[in-house]
Amino acid sequence: MTNHGTTSNRPLTLVEIKLASGVTGYGEIQAFADNSYAPQTQSLALAELNQILPNFIGLNFKHPTDLNRKLNQLTSFARTSVEMALWDAYGKTTNQSLSQLITGKISNCELIPVGTVLGIQANLEQTSNKIKLATQQGYRKIKFKAANYESALTLVKLAHQLTPKLITTIDANQAWENNLSTINVLKTLEANGLQLIEEPLKNSTFVDYTKLQQNFSHLMISLDESLTDLDSVKRALNSNSAKAFTIKQGKLGGISAALTAIDLITQAGKIPWIGGMLTSGLGRSVDLALATQLKNSPIPADISASNHYFEQDFINETIEIHQGLIKVPQNPGIGVTINWKAVSQLQNNLKIQYK
Repeated sequence: MTNHGTTSNRPLTLVEIKLASGVTGYGEIQAFADNSYAPQTQSLALAELNQILPNFIGLNFKHPTDLNRKLNQLTSFARTSVEMALWDAYGKTTNQSLSQLITGKISNCELIPVGTVLGIQANLEQTSNKIKLATQQGYRKIKFKAANYESALTLVKLAHQLTPKLITTIDANQAWENNLSTINVLKTLEANGLQLIEEPLKNSTFVDYTKLQQNFSHLMISLDESLTDLDSVKRALNSNSAKAFTIKQGKLGGISAALTAIDLITQAGKIPWIGGMLTSGLGRSVDLALATQLKNSPIPADISASNHYFEQDFINETIEIHQGLIKVPQNPGIGVTINWKAVSQLQNNLKIQYK
């Protein structure tokens, strides 16, 4: 549950691309069912792929980035799904993991520090239990969804009381007014241990966030919803809008776009960090690989264990947390395999195939 609404069922579309060599790569459409979070929905992204994917048949490439011009025909979520499948197939072809392709280094045990996210809870007892469980699991950061000032202050104080060493952040999902009251509440939250808040203001511009961030020496504003592509990242940096930037490769347009955004943000002296999109284990594995570029980030990635959200995932592997760390998959490509029995159980009878 967030300020955008409650997500009971998470639609995800699996995209398969087969190379002439027989190697197959997989990606996923990470858009949501409606447009409350982002303009493109699952149905719009799928319709776009249905129209444009036939143009990809028979194309040659030596590296996934060779097809960037072609991929630019697609909007963000649709583009991400195709590009993810291309990187997966390319890694399998060259016998390299995605993290190796990204960093240029081979590592048998790459570990990423991660945090967890708590949606809007029913009561404080339930929240306290979730915080204690997250602490036991070793998560390095806890993020609360907070619809209003009062709940935000209550949650931050509770977290500081139960786990004073845990990094505490708030995601307001653009629910708060752009006024002096918000600034005063944020100062109170900062004094009580809040270290970061994601995009709190309603109907606001990058200039509004520039003015908001100037009120705080330690509290970091992190942009999220307003970062829809690389152009928006560049505009935000030019406006000096925030200290931190939430990187969601599904929303930005894929792996290449996310890597470029990380470089631009780092060069600007700001902090990029990996956010979550309620993705499957396939998407989380991509996020883990991207997080290898951010080992010095003070903000742990929003990547939870496999069993945190879903009753059923569609990969065979289990993403597990040990002492607040998750191992980056090291098998070729994205590094995980598809559980076709689970896909068969989950699919809603729509399948598109191009030959």
